[in-house]
Amino acid sequence: MKLTIIITAFNHEKYIAQAVESILKQTLADFKCIVINDGSTDNTAAILDHYADSRLQIIHNAHSANSARSRNQGMQLTDTEWVAFMDGDDVSR
Repeated sequence: MKLTIIITAFNHEKYIAQAVESILKQTLADFKCIVINDGSTDNTAAILDHYADSRLQIIHNAHSANSARSRNQGMQLTDTEWVAFMDGDDVSR
């Protein structure tokens, strides 16, 4: 596996499904995606749990208000050559 996509999310229930779908529908087959939910208080966690599969690892943390902490946690969980970052509301509007 060459690529890990790390997504950080906090209270992104309006966008997280679209963001995750965009990753799952892309054409590269050899990737993994780590989504770190930073203690969302809306339905973000439930939406993410719905998508969990072999390509999508979901991590739920207590809220830290520090996306760098979540990104660093994702970096510690990967061993791929390439890493890309996304926020949970990175979607076309």
